[in-house]
Amino acid sequence: ACLKCSSEIDTKYSSPAGSASCDMCTGENFWIPSDEKIEINGHLLEGECRKKPAGVVVETGADGTTLASMELEPGFYRFSSDATVVYECPHPENCKGGRVTNETADSLCREGSGGALCSLCSDQFYMSEYYGCMECTDVANAWLGPILLVLLLLVCGLLAWCAQDRVLKLVKKHEQKLTEWSRRATVTFVTL
Repeated sequence: ACLKCSSEIDTKYSSPAGSASCDMCTGENFWIPSDEKIEINGHLLEGECRKKPAGVVVETGADGTTLASMELEPGFYRFSSDATVVYECPHPENCKGGRVTNETADSLCREGSGGALCSLCSDQFYMSEYYGCMECTDVANAWLGPILLVLLLLVCGLLAWCAQDRVLKLVKKHEQKLTEWSRRATVTFVTL
């Protein structure tokens, strides 16, 4: 017996081609299986369709989403594959979205984060206010920049000390031009 799910039961229901039962939901809904048969508009069904909550991917024309196969948008979390409630993550960068693929729902968290709502950072990671869990840098690498800057300043100072006679001769030779440029720079700076 062919059944037109959307007209006989509700617009949320659908079925695969050739099926005699309405056990699928339309794209903006998801199927929740039930242990007991549920009566909807005179039809006994083995589950029901509910509207997808905010944070769940809605694809037009993609019928057949189940509670277990719901895919989340980035920045959202749910605690298990059978949880119907979807939460917005307090650190959206940590929640990568997708499907729950393990019992702890850590599959929804990006690398370096985990726990409830992906709000805990793993070892060797720290919580950044704007970027979520960030990897700690190696202490040796953290000193590389300042050390190179000090070395560069020492080399420049040494070169200036060695060439101070030449610099003084050059300054005396172009003293009038340097004075004029200094005045122009002062006027320009003051008028800004």
